[in-house]
Amino acid sequence: MAKNSKRNLILFIIFIVLFCTAVYVYVSSNSDKNISTNNNKENDKLSITSASPSINTLNYEGHLYYFRITDGNFEIYSKKGSEEEKLVFSDKDESQKIKFASSITSSGKLLALMSPRDQMFGGSLDLISSDGSGNIDKIIDNFVTSQPPIISPNGEQIAYVLFSNDEKNYGFTLYLMDLSGQNKTKIDSNPSGITNLNWSRDGNTLAYLADNTVKAYNIENAESQTIYKPNTNKISYLSFGTDKNILLVITNESKSEILNLNLQSQKTTNFYNSSDIINSALWLNNEATIAGFSIKDKKELNIIDLNNNISNIGKAEGLIKWNE
Repeated sequence: MAKNSKRNLILFIIFIVLFCTAVYVYVSSNSDKNISTNNNKENDKLSITSASPSINTLNYEGHLYYFRITDGNFEIYSKKGSEEEKLVFSDKDESQKIKFASSITSSGKLLALMSPRDQMFGGSLDLISSDGSGNIDKIIDNFVTSQPPIISPNGEQIAYVLFSNDEKNYGFTLYLMDLSGQNKTKIDSNPSGITNLNWSRDGNTLAYLADNTVKAYNIENAESQTIYKPNTNKISYLSFGTDKNILLVITNESKSEILNLNLQSQKTTNFYNSSDIINSALWLNNEATIAGFSIKDKKELNIIDLNNNISNIGKAEGLIKWNE
């Protein structure tokens, strides 16, 4: 009897050991499967991410210039196609800070209005090299304007707007002058405002907005004419493409529409519709793509082609110009 009890006890212990071993093997096997499954899921996620469109998938020729404000410093960047962006200038270590920078010559000189940080009005007009050298050439020492002046592509003329509070001459007046500040020519005046100055790429035409109307001044015949006026919507930005086309940003409540305006026919065609407010837009190279800057969507800068494909460049405070 004692022998049977002892044998049963041994068999029971063996059973327990075998049972525990089986449970351990089962649990380990399923745990490996779960790990494998989770890894596969994670790999699937990674493959989906890597397969999604990457930044800068849309290419373009020439250089796009734009700026950011970082820790209170004005930073100008250049980006060429799919290449990495380049910081071409920062006023971080400069005693004179950039207030405006919105145009560039064909030779790569950026026109900027600069002054000490605590100076409220005016400053000096300077040409900044876009080659990253940090070279600054002062052209006019004391200059006062309410909005960004722009330099012609050939670097010979500057367009700017002055405001007068005088009762007789109240309003805004558009002028041209040479780089020395001499030979000033009055182009147009408007009591409501003159904004969005923009040179054609050949430098023969100066376009601008006056009372929500697109006007163009021809340098050769010294005449200004009305090109386009929308019925109700507000034009928030304009920029030349080729010398025969102007890109318009139309704002309606919380939406924006980008139109192409043909100067010869004076007719518009729709290029792009956005549910965001677009601050500005520029034609790039051969008018196959544009750069659009959205102020609603966290200040994003995007490249858009004729098929409405979009590639994000990154953050920006605003556009300056496209240049070859």
